[in-house]
Amino acid sequence: MKVLVTGGAASGKSEYAEKVLLSLAGSGEKLYIACMRNDSEAAKKRIARHRALREGKGFVTIEKDTGLGDLTERVRGTSLLIEGAGMLLSNEMFSPNPAGAPENFSPAAGGQGLSVKTAVERTVSGISTLLQAADQAVLVTDEIFSDGRDYDELTMAYIRALGEVNRRLAALCDRRVEVVYSYPVEIF
Repeated sequence: MKVLVTGGAASGKSEYAEKVLLSLAGSGEKLYIACMRNDSEAAKKRIARHRALREGKGFVTIEKDTGLGDLTERVRGTSLLIEGAGMLLSNEMFSPNPAGAPENFSPAAGGQGLSVKTAVERTVSGISTLLQAADQAVLVTDEIFSDGRDYDELTMAYIRALGEVNRRLAALCDRRVEVVYSYPVEIF
């Protein structure tokens, strides 16, 4: 079973995703791939909060902020939670030195990250490879498409890219759920 869980900021999607994976995993190994980059005080606080929420649930955490495809053999046959596609895409787009970038890497977006197309492909490829390798998987992503605001060109490029990533990954999953104020809503 492959499940995509989406939702807005602080919607309860991570907690819901953990519950889903725990119900699917049984007594098998449970891997938690955390894609958030630990590069600011706010990030450190958020990571600490998520670690505390996972404590005692039996997850083995792997922190990997780019290049998820490198983990294929490690996740083979496990129950997998990936947190999350939006952060991974951001890291791929804006990292000054993304993992596995070609030797002739030429940063985009004002001197940082990969081109949008390359970042989308790396994000989808890395996640889809892990989804195929795992026995069951839950993928967390972000719903950032409905606030109606106008953003600068770079932010809009990220929003469009995440829409493409989410669309392609949703097609690979058996279930799709949006968490709204802690309530799961099935997406068909």
